[in-house]
Amino acid sequence: ATVRFDSNGNGGMRRVSLRVNGSTSIGGMQVTGSTTSPVRIQATRALVLNAGDYVETLAYQSSSQPLVQATLDEFLAIYLTRS
Repeated sequence: ATVRFDSNGNGGMRRVSLRVNGSTSIGGMQVTGSTTSPVRIQATRALVLNAGDYVETLAYQSSSQPLVQATLDEFLAIYLTRS
C-alpha cells in the first residue's frame, strides 16, 4: 500500500500500517513528516491468507495539526496458488 500525506507546518510523524482481519498487525512503515512537501510511504508484506481473510491499510499522523489530505495512492494484491 502506498499512502501520500500532505505537508503541514508542524511535521510530526507519519505511519502506514497493515492489519489482517481487523486485529492482527502485520507491519508497516513510519517516517518523519515534512513541513514543506508531501510524504509518500509504502508498506509491503507477503502473506498467506485463508478464504475470508481481509487486509486493511491504516494511516496515522502525529503533527498535532490537521492535514489537508492523506490519500491511499495504490493498493496491490497478487493471488498465487500452488498446484
